[in-house]
Amino acid sequence: MKPFVYSGYYVGEGVSSPIINEYESRQNPNMIHINNTWDYATYFRYFLQRAESLIIFDGMPQNWAKNYIYPLLFLKGNFCVMNTARFGVIPQHGSPYGFDVQYQPTNYIVANPAFDASFNGDLVIGEGCEIVKLAPDWCGIGDLINSYAQRVALTLSNCDVASALAKFGFIFTARNKSASETFKAAFDDIMSGKLAVVINQSLFDKETGRPLYEYFNNDIEKCYNVVKAALESVEQLKHAFDMEIGIYTAPEKKERMITDEVEETKNAVMSKCELWVETINECLEKVNAHYNLDIKARLRYPNIRGGEQRENYNSNSDSV
Repeated sequence: MKPFVYSGYYVGEGVSSPIINEYESRQNPNMIHINNTWDYATYFRYFLQRAESLIIFDGMPQNWAKNYIYPLLFLKGNFCVMNTARFGVIPQHGSPYGFDVQYQPTNYIVANPAFDASFNGDLVIGEGCEIVKLAPDWCGIGDLINSYAQRVALTLSNCDVASALAKFGFIFTARNKSASETFKAAFDDIMSGKLAVVINQSLFDKETGRPLYEYFNNDIEKCYNVVKAALESVEQLKHAFDMEIGIYTAPEKKERMITDEVEETKNAVMSKCELWVETINECLEKVNAHYNLDIKARLRYPNIRGGEQRENYNSNSDSV
């Protein structure tokens, strides 16, 4: 069964996503076929939820679906807020176009089959709609999420190969069919739990006593070392992603870091998510003024910079 694709707007099995397709098309050449796998889908969703868990919206209208807004904001990077006769003030997916003197978009195109034919989706920003964006450049972090999901999926594929190879502990080569059948019978006896296994003398040279077979000894320990290294790499990638989006985790040898170094690292890590909240709230000020709302964005754990909520954050940040 084909794994579901995480859509830019919702999750559904078999639903294609123009956003995901766009990221995949940027791989040239696409030699590593890991995107259409369960591991890729799982970790794309994991990293997206990890990022979404950073920010909470207070005062959001009840008819605004979080599973519509969050993917739009973090994958696409922006959405518009508009007033409709049928649905009221709602968020909508669309595309900006047109430029003013500072090359800022002036219009926003909205298309939705739920609207009737008379709806004019060409909206002037600041008049027909207001924009909410994640970052000043209008972009989301779908490229970052996609990149890390690919790396984890590739690493786990190495883990799967090593695990499969570990099953081939010994491979025997026999000189004739009789010897081959003897080996098969012996291994059947071993796997069935027999305490003593008797084999035919025909497997040995009558004069020298040397075995008339050869075997390949697969170093199982090496296979498991690969598995262990792969799983450690996955954890390192998850840690790196956390640091990318503003989730600070102390280094393994934190006792060697002085306080100033720790604070400097925290400042560098937190700056991105703080920029997101700042940008979102600047946009929401316009939305609130235009549509008489009172929506604000905030970090889920505002005191995380001080470190006292680090443990609680790690255990709860997967939910939005």
